Amino acid sequence: MPEEIDPLKALGLGKEIDRNLKQYSPIGLCPECGAALLAVNTSCQNCHSNQHPTKTKKRSMTLESVQLQLGERFSARIFQSLVQKQNVASEITISKIFAFFLATLVHLVTLSWVGIAGFLIFGIDFNFFALVLGILLLAIVWEIRPRFGKMPENRLERDNFPTLYKLVDEISEDLGAKKVHSIVIEHGYKAFFGQITILRKNVLFLGLPLFAILNGQERVALIAHEIAYGVSNDPMRSFFVRTAVDTLFRLSKLVRPARIFNTETVSGPINNRHASHSTTNDVFGFLTAIGFLPINLFLLLVANIIFYCAYALLALIFRDSQRAKYLADQMASRVSGTEAQLSVLEKTYHSGLVRAAIQNISRADHDKNVFDTIREQMTAMPENEAERLRRINLLEDARVDPAHPPTANRIELIKINANPIPKVTLSVEENQKISAELNTLEGKIQKQLIDEYRASFLSSMK
Repeated sequence: MPEEIDPLKALGLGKEIDRNLKQYSPIGLCPECGAALLAVNTSCQNCHSNQHPTKTKKRSMTLESVQLQLGERFSARIFQSLVQKQNVASEITISKIFAFFLATLVHLVTLSWVGIAGFLIFGIDFNFFALVLGILLLAIVWEIRPRFGKMPENRLERDNFPTLYKLVDEISEDLGAKKVHSIVIEHGYKAFFGQITILRKNVLFLGLPLFAILNGQERVALIAHEIAYGVSNDPMRSFFVRTAVDTLFRLSKLVRPARIFNTETVSGPINNRHASHSTTNDVFGFLTAIGFLPINLFLLLVANIIFYCAYALLALIFRDSQRAKYLADQMASRVSGTEAQLSVLEKTYHSGLVRAAIQNISRADHDKNVFDTIREQMTAMPENEAERLRRINLLEDARVDPAHPPTANRIELIKINANPIPKVTLSVEENQKISAELNTLEGKIQKQLIDEYRASFLSSMK
């Protein structure tokens, strides 16, 4: 009888499973209480010492890195001021006014480049240098232009998902938000709200792995929280300001030279058969690098000036942006009730369950439903593991993403402004209808999850 071939081992995924099993073997004893430590996690499951995950802070000139830097500097101060005021309502500030002025300046300069390019190309007698300069200027403007976004093709039709749209419309009305144009179900363990196309249509994105494990009131909380972002007056969600920030970051990246002094042409080994030819190339490369050095230094200076303009613009709106995110938490809490809002925040810690479920299904249970597996793992999770994740996400610098305030601060402020009675409730029957509507998408989303997992794993093995 021929030996059965494991398709996962054929793809090279068997090694991944073996590695995962080794993660759960003891590697030592906790120095605090003497309990066994597992390779999967060096924090103690008994006394919860050494909870902080190992981090290597790498600074870079990206939007996310700047947001993290600003968060490290100002988050505690912003939180304390909001606690003292007990008012997170949006307000007009000097920094916000100055930020809009700076954003206006960025857009005016960009538009002026279009006018200058048009003049160089069409406004004067033919001049090759002016023509090239005009085309180059237009190319730069095109590269740093604002992106309006395209409407996703996989958006849900209202006729096919009436109960889900009804709930979203009810929550939008309660928050005073414009009706959501479309809902998109995707495969990430997340949810987000966006305004897309030049008409700025509201689109709600719901990750099915997260949404599927929530109960009815938690679903209300998640939807309310995302829609609240559209009405919390966050300057980072203002199309006018956000596109100015993006323009500055794109321009800085475009201008910044990849290297100041490129020595690649002089560092390689010399082929003995062509020693004289290689030496000539090395000398030419060295002289070329010397010649471009002043140009690259000038471009680096210009790129840094543009970057710090973007940094200044972000710093001006950072306080108001963080306040708006706290306000979105509070608005969602009023709609769904504080208990549901806090429960959703806690369940966002469990993204690792999705990967574990995909691994299990990819390895053996090919026909099993990944969403049922995630729910089972959520139910079977030991309390000490849930507590470990809870404690990690309550650390001072733990946050959902670089744009959000620290999770611990968000939870505390939600509790301070508690709303025990929800304004919108979802009945058991309506929740079951929503689940039945979404069940039709589970097969498609599961395939996307498994395909993405296999592709990422195979890529990591190369």
